[in-house]
Amino acid sequence: MTATISDPNYEGTASGTLVIAKATATVDLSNLAQTYDGNPKPVTVTTTPTGLTLAVTYDGSSTVPTIAGSYAVVATVVDTNYAGSASGTLVITGLSHSIDLLEGWNLVSFNLRPADPDIKAVLESVAGKYSLVYGWNASSDSSNWLRFDPALGFGNTLTELHESMGFWIYMEVSATLTVLGTRPTITEISLYEGWNLIGWPSDASADLPAALSEIASNYDLVMAYHAIDTADPWKLFDLKATDYANDLMEMAPGWGYWIKMTAADSLPIDY
Repeated sequence: MTATISDPNYEGTASGTLVIAKATATVDLSNLAQTYDGNPKPVTVTTTPTGLTLAVTYDGSSTVPTIAGSYAVVATVVDTNYAGSASGTLVITGLSHSIDLLEGWNLVSFNLRPADPDIKAVLESVAGKYSLVYGWNASSDSSNWLRFDPALGFGNTLTELHESMGFWIYMEVSATLTVLGTRPTITEISLYEGWNLIGWPSDASADLPAALSEIASNYDLVMAYHAIDTADPWKLFDLKATDYANDLMEMAPGWGYWIKMTAADSLPIDY
C-alpha cells in the first residue's frame, strides 16, 4: 500500500505492506475409539466457525483406516481466512482369532467372518511364511481339491477362505495366524455325502458326539490333524466305536475337521 500527502504546502509519500493474519479456528476431534467391523472408521471433526474445509490424515495418509490398530490423526484447516489444527489417536478395536501354526502342514480354521475373504487378505499376518494352501470342495464330483500357491501369478483354484472352511496350510516357519473379523451368529454348513472339510466357527469347544447331534444320523467319522502332537497328529472320532477307541473328543475353534457323511445334511453352529 502507498500513502501520499495531498496538501498545497507539504509533500511526501510512504509505502508498506498490510498483512491481515488468518484468524484462529478451533478444531475438535471426536469418535476416536471405534470397533472393527470391516468398514472404514473416520473420526469426527468439528470447527469453530463451522463448515471450514479440513485435511485429515491417519498416520500421514488420507486413507481412512479399516483394520484394528492405533492411528495418529491430524486435522488441519484449509481456508483462506482461518488457520487451525488438532491431533489425536484413533483406536480401532475388534475381534481377532489367533492360531499358532507350526513348521510343516497344519489343518486349521478360524471362527470369525473376515471383512475380506480374499485368501491373501486372510493370510496377511503370515505372508511370506507359508508356501501352499489346500481346501476341499465337497460339492464337486471330480476336482475336489482347491489349491493356492502364493508364488503363482495365476492358475490358483482356492481364492477365498471363510469361517465355515477347514484348510491345510504348509508353513516354512512357525508363526501365528491372526484373523480379524466380525462375530457370526449362526453358521450353516452344507455337508455332502462323502468327505467334507469344515471349520468350527464358534467361540467355544463342544464335546463329541453332542457337538454334531444335528447330523447324528448322517455321519460316521470325524478326523482332525493336530500338528502340535508330533507323535500322533491324526485324531479320530468313530460314531460307532467304543469310547476308548476314539482320541478326538471335541470340536474346537481353530482346528479343521474332516467329516464323512453317509447322506447330505446341514450343520448349524452357534458362535
